[in-house]
Amino acid sequence: TLSAIAHNPIHKHGREDPLMENMTLDVFRDYVAGQVATTGACPMVVDVPARPANFSGVPINPGQLFHYPPNSTTTGHNIMESWLRLERLWNMSLDVERHLRTRYSLLMWAKDSSIMLADVEKPREWLAAPGAEGTVWAVKNFFGHTGVRDKMLAFGRRAAPTVMTLFSNFMHGGLPGSHTSCTEKYIKQAVLMAGLKLVMVPHSSLNELEGMFSGPDGNVSLCVLPKHAVHQTAYRFCS
Repeated sequence: TLSAIAHNPIHKHGREDPLMENMTLDVFRDYVAGQVATTGACPMVVDVPARPANFSGVPINPGQLFHYPPNSTTTGHNIMESWLRLERLWNMSLDVERHLRTRYSLLMWAKDSSIMLADVEKPREWLAAPGAEGTVWAVKNFFGHTGVRDKMLAFGRRAAPTVMTLFSNFMHGGLPGSHTSCTEKYIKQAVLMAGLKLVMVPHSSLNELEGMFSGPDGNVSLCVLPKHAVHQTAYRFCS
């Protein structure tokens, strides 16, 4: 039995995007692929699991994610599910590399609650920097602790296997000897323990905020979480 932990009480007011709430999976895949294509990018994989991830036997790793243990809390279980899906996407990306006989240079992850305010700044400069392949670019966590903001990360190709396989990492013992209360600290520690370079960049470099849809029926709209609105935005604040 999983116990529920309200990681942020505002989240309980979240609603589905009105544009997507009646889409079938096939229509949704086509919509996402179309949105990607409008940016000039090539949509290689659009993966939408039809049901929640099925995994069991999540270990109790002492001192790791202890604010919401994945084996006993809904929040922790949801984190494992999101990490599992990231790893699934990573394995698909490896298949794409083999198929195209190429190798990615810069990878990014963004949570589905991330709202892009503008383009990512200076990615070409990041890639031109010494050691870029083994570098992770992240924003300092907003809550004052020493972790990294986990809503969006950018990383070089050599760093990707560490960042994209956090699920397997945790399921096989995690980070022995570490003291990581939350995902933000866990990710940072995993990066450092792998010998990768962590570069903290200004929030304006990744240009995202966390948001969600909320409001009564017929008036659902996008809002941003107040704690995360570090600069002016056209979006309303969630309440």
